[in-house]
Amino acid sequence: MMACIMTLKTLGRYLLAILTLSLCQKVHSQAAFDFFDPDVDLCDNRPNPMDDGRPQLGRCDVGRFPICDEDKEDICYNRKPSRDHFHPVTHQHLYYIQYDRVFCYPLSWGGCSSCTPGRYCLSEKSCVLMEQDYPCEQWF
Repeated sequence: MMACIMTLKTLGRYLLAILTLSLCQKVHSQAAFDFFDPDVDLCDNRPNPMDDGRPQLGRCDVGRFPICDEDKEDICYNRKPSRDHFHPVTHQHLYYIQYDRVFCYPLSWGGCSSCTPGRYCLSEKSCVLMEQDYPCEQWF
């Protein structure tokens, strides 16, 4: 009887480990489509971002992002470079998210351009406009 209980406990841990791994892989694969960090990413919070003028950069209101069908789509933020804001250390353009440029794309696409133009530096959690010769440890 004791052996059966031990076997069931071991089996339960095994199944839990498989379920956890499966969920982690799903989250990781979704995160590979595009990245969003509420502590790093900035959004243009003007009432009408289509108006000309300087963007009002601030923390993003995630309620303004579209809701994607997680079985078929994933979100892409399509960050764009600011003409007026620059990173204080690298002097690269600061990229920001404009709510009307955030879209849901089919998962079959396998990814999207996180930075338009430019490339996402995963290790720095930012977009880089002039990527050639830029010392990024890990590009996305």
